[in-house]
Parts: sequence; C-alpha cells; structure tokens
Amino acid sequence: MTALRRRAHLGALMLAARRALRWSQTDLAVSVGCATSHVSAMERGKRPTQRMVARICDALRVPATERAHWYAAAGVLPQALVEALLARPEAWERVREVLR
Repeated sequence: MTALRRRAHLGALMLAARRALRWSQTDLAVSVGCATSHVSAMERGKRPTQRMVARICDALRVPATERAHWYAAAGVLPQALVEALLARPEAWERVREVLR
C-alpha cells in the first residue's frame, strides 16, 4: 500500500495540491496560520474544522466548484450549507434520506 493510499482522503487532496504548487508543509502552515505539525496531522487523517478547510482551500487555490468535495472529504459541512438548512428545516429530511 502506498503512503498516499494510507492517508485520509482530505490528506491525500491536501498533499496532491500542495505538491502541485511545490509547497512544503511549512509553506502551507504559514499560509493558513497554523503549525507545520498541524498540517502534517491533517495529512495523516486528523479532522480539521470547517474554518480550517476554508483556509486550506483558499491557500491551495482550490476552485469553488471543487470545494464541496474537499468539505466532504474532511467530514464537515460548509457553513453556507448549515445556514441554508437551518433556514429551511424541511430540507433536513432530504439530508437524512441521503445519509441513510
């Protein structure tokens, strides 16, 4: 099994995007305002917050069309989706159906 396959899905996305930019973990850490060890932990599978995913996507220049995939890979919901669901409680039923 390769190192990439052992990584959490978000970690694999982060690693690929970071390498495409020729950035080190330190470069990404400085860009998002966290410790290099935190970037390393996320690449190994530690779950980030929704806010951190947003900062990572901004730093790595992830296109808006791809960001939902990154949030899903991180196991978090984007704040805009949470707000939309709270504004329309009937929409939660559709979310529950998908999660079943």
